[in-house]
Amino acid sequence: MKISERKYEIEKRRRAEREVLLKEHNDRFEEEMYQLRQDCAKEGHVRGNYWNNGLGWEWYYCAKCGASFDKNYYLEEKDQK
Repeated sequence: MKISERKYEIEKRRRAEREVLLKEHNDRFEEEMYQLRQDCAKEGHVRGNYWNNGLGWEWYYCAKCGASFDKNYYLEEKDQK
């Protein structure tokens, strides 16, 4: 097996194990972040960084809470033609 393949396999196992070990911890903070982003949406997100994924989707990240919003699929018009 090539070095790059071995590296990929090690990193893959490491991520999987970290996900299992931190599941309860991450779940707790995900709930808190979800609520924070809901509260921010009620106040009104503030446009921060713009992102285009190169696959037809573009959106903004909120400068206050980090949520993504104003998502737009700009290839839709081309797909329908």
